[in-house]
Amino acid sequence: MPVVLAPLLGLTLAQAVPAAIAPTGVFLLNGQRIDRLELQQITYLGDCPGEEQPEIRGVSFVAAAPPAPYQRILIRNQTTGGYTDREYDERRPSAQSFSVALGQGQRGSFLTLVPGLNNFTYQVNNRVQKRTLDQGTANLQVALNRFSQNRSFNEIREDRYCSGQKNLSRTSLDACPNGLITLERLGVCPGGRTVTLSMETIGSGNRPGGGWGGGSSGSGWGGGNRPSSGGSWGNPGNSWGGSGGSGNWSPRY
Repeated sequence: MPVVLAPLLGLTLAQAVPAAIAPTGVFLLNGQRIDRLELQQITYLGDCPGEEQPEIRGVSFVAAAPPAPYQRILIRNQTTGGYTDREYDERRPSAQSFSVALGQGQRGSFLTLVPGLNNFTYQVNNRVQKRTLDQGTANLQVALNRFSQNRSFNEIREDRYCSGQKNLSRTSLDACPNGLITLERLGVCPGGRTVTLSMETIGSGNRPGGGWGGGSSGSGWGGGNRPSSGGSWGNPGNSWGGSGGSGNWSPRY
């Protein structure tokens, strides 16, 4: 004969079973309760191709037990394996805020999420008493919005250095050890990544305009048709001005 405990305890079966598995913690975004979150995946086209999955900041959490002195809360995503351990004390109404991002496993300080339903467990610990005060579950539905957009160079600039010294300590262009100068035209992407558009190597005796007048970069082109401050090379068919050296040299694209 089966034993039915719920009626003996004064509980219905619906009260006895779901209460043990129902989520007891909730997520917040900028202080507002959320059950669903949308992440983005951006594919960049154009001058600066690539992919980005921006994180979302300002996420927090509230457990069944309220914040109190000396408490911390460990939130673990059982779906991805990632976790975050945050302060959960009397100084704030919810857990210390954190960032979430698309991914699997642990990803730095971010709590990782995947598209679909993400299931979490949490544990509230008193760091002084070194004991667990509360534990429970939570879930969050995550959607992924994929889209593409064009990304252009922020600027185009030129770099001039003694050949072989691009990533080394640079000497003056007037004293290149090997007598060669490299002229490099660069596109600068958002975030600072550079793309080489063209590169030319010439003898230091054939500097455009007959003299650089400066160090490895900067001023002193010595001619009226030097590149403008915005990075434009001007008319490549013209000479660079000045009478010294190879005055009719022009950069290749």
